[in-house]
Amino acid sequence: MTTQTLSGSDHLLDNLQDEVVYWANQAHPGRTAESTMLKLFEEIGEMISDPKDASEYADVIIMLLDIAWQNDIKGTNLEIAVRNKMQINRAREWRVTKLGTLKHE
Repeated sequence: MTTQTLSGSDHLLDNLQDEVVYWANQAHPGRTAESTMLKLFEEIGEMISDPKDASEYADVIIMLLDIAWQNDIKGTNLEIAVRNKMQINRAREWRVTKLGTLKHE
């Protein structure tokens, strides 16, 4: 499989995002961040329906990478944001809600 890279980066998320955007630009050049978000919600529903299927998680990640690109957020910046957010999350106090979800104080 040949992939097209746009950034020329050695970073995994940059390369994945390049591949996603190259495909998305060919498959749906008129898409918007809003239309891609609607597709993301559809993909999340499929992931919920089949949580053991890794390809459903992949679909969600594909949509997220495309939406990020449409909002001028590059893969490397996503990696930095996730690492920074994890540092914040580790420092927070967390509790389990009545619904069984986590909520920070």
